[in-house]
Amino acid sequence: MANKKKVCSGITKIQAVIITVIIVLAAIIGAWSYLFLSGPKGPEEILVGIVAPITGYGAQQGETVPCLVEYAENIVNNKWGGIYIKEAGKKVPIKFLIRDCQSDVALAKALAEELITKDHIHFMLVPTGREHQGVIAPVCESYQIPTLCHLNIGLNAHLLGELNWVYLTCHSGSAFQLGTIEHLRKLDRKYNTNKRIGILNPNNDFGQRNREQIGYWFDNTEFTIVDLGLYSLGIKDFTPYIEQLKAQKCDFCLTELWFEDGPIFWRQALELGYRPIAVKIGLAAVDPTGVAAIGGKLGHGITTTTVFSPNYPFRESLGGMTCQQLWNYYREKTGREGATNLLIMAGIEVVVDVFKRAGSIDKYEVKKALGDTSLYTCWGKVDFKAPYPSVLVPHLQKWEPGFIMYADHISLQPNIVAQWYYENGRWIPKITASVFPDIQPEIEPFSIPYEELGYGK
Repeated sequence: MANKKKVCSGITKIQAVIITVIIVLAAIIGAWSYLFLSGPKGPEEILVGIVAPITGYGAQQGETVPCLVEYAENIVNNKWGGIYIKEAGKKVPIKFLIRDCQSDVALAKALAEELITKDHIHFMLVPTGREHQGVIAPVCESYQIPTLCHLNIGLNAHLLGELNWVYLTCHSGSAFQLGTIEHLRKLDRKYNTNKRIGILNPNNDFGQRNREQIGYWFDNTEFTIVDLGLYSLGIKDFTPYIEQLKAQKCDFCLTELWFEDGPIFWRQALELGYRPIAVKIGLAAVDPTGVAAIGGKLGHGITTTTVFSPNYPFRESLGGMTCQQLWNYYREKTGREGATNLLIMAGIEVVVDVFKRAGSIDKYEVKKALGDTSLYTCWGKVDFKAPYPSVLVPHLQKWEPGFIMYADHISLQPNIVAQWYYENGRWIPKITASVFPDIQPEIEPFSIPYEELGYGK
């Protein structure tokens, strides 16, 4: 029995050694496989949330989003193979999660919260719409989500509250005003006008604020302002205002008519014999669809202040398309005309660039990369640390304090004064003035060619 016990004991020790060796080897092989074969676990995608009006009222603002996102994802994911993210140890694709807010502010806020809490996005892009940005920015701040509010109107930036995680690409109303004065002076020198400017604004917050500023911009110029007051949105008869413009012999007419009101006003002005050298009909003519709504070629020569021209000297940074090529690309892909909404591409460019430089999904590293952005886009250079043009600074302090409050969170982007041209079956804004040195005028301002429009001199 004693010998048998010794034999059994010896076998047990050998087995124990063998088992121990197997366990150690398995652990080593497992660790080696994890480190060198599977690699560290990390995100399979970079998730970017987008909230924008794609359908319904206001859809024109954001309807370009699906087409532009498809273009960007194809380049980044298929041509580049993704973006390197250190948490994954490899390149991963970028995915834009598009949510249609249908121009509903409450829905926009709810969709933003859902993207953050349920989809766990790494970045929020609000590509357009100051109303949507006003409710989404505080949500992103509260959840500490790196965010770009794009195509923002700087006039209202100061209403967003404290900014830490949110950055803005803005254009300036002050730049519009300075460009407009330059445009009018060129016309005055060319046609020896009476320098009388008729002004008409809508009876809403925008119109009231614009009317309040008129004296500031024109009181110390050679021009005389004829203020026609505030009109009620949606009216169908502008005859009383047009007769005042005729009686006051206003060679210039600068209105800020609302979208549907502008075409009605201009058609009636033509029928009633009002013939200004230059006319601006506000938001009704900031894009080709608005000009086309006037009918025929009646929009030819109308003055506009806008932020996009296919003749901008810029390129998008992903595929290298010029603004002209981007303009043509969108029409070929969708059959629709793009305008300001094509500049959403610049916001998408910034997002891609941020993750390329961050190389991480860590929100602090992403936020730092966003703040350090210095990128040439289809809307010029986006740089949150660049100084504003000196000619604008005193006016920003007076009328657009958000630019001063959030100077290190705002990139000021170019805008232009232009006149609409009907050329080769398309409406094109041809640049006449801009305070931004990167943008040069394409044409000299010209008087509206009434004979060509069928309305005589």
